[in-house]
Amino acid sequence: MLKIIKNSLFTAALLFAVGAALAKPSETAISSFVAQPGSFAQEFLLVTGSDYSPNQGRIYASSLNGLFDNLSINVYTLSGNSLTGTITSKNNSGNLTASFKDSANQDVDLAGATAYKVVVSGLAAKDNAQFTLHATFAQSVSAVPEPATYAMLLAGLGLIAGIARRKARQV
Repeated sequence: MLKIIKNSLFTAALLFAVGAALAKPSETAISSFVAQPGSFAQEFLLVTGSDYSPNQGRIYASSLNGLFDNLSINVYTLSGNSLTGTITSKNNSGNLTASFKDSANQDVDLAGATAYKVVVSGLAAKDNAQFTLHATFAQSVSAVPEPATYAMLLAGLGLIAGIARRKARQV
């Protein structure tokens, strides 16, 4: 009986180890829209997970071919140094895909638990064109608001403060 339990535990441990070795790396994705046709550039903050592996690390942007004339990505440090240079898209079965594979680039290895700026740019062919930014072993990917967004927020807060002040004087 003890031998059966030992064999069962050994088999379970072996299957777990093989499953962990064959498991796909985690992937985070964020979809974004380009409101009007023409050239665009959108920034994203990408934070690699502590389990990041340069051998399996990949960042890519993809969309349907008819929505964009071209699509490209560039990975920067937070201080603004380009790590990859502009990577342009290729047509792959009706999809445009701009892809950076960490293991294929000998000059740069991204680090785990580190923040990077990713810029997706290109030429949108239609209104409300959608693309998706994917990152393997990413802890998080989030859009970075443009300065106009902050200006609009401050203007709105100023307007609310002005209305509150005016109502306080009337009372």
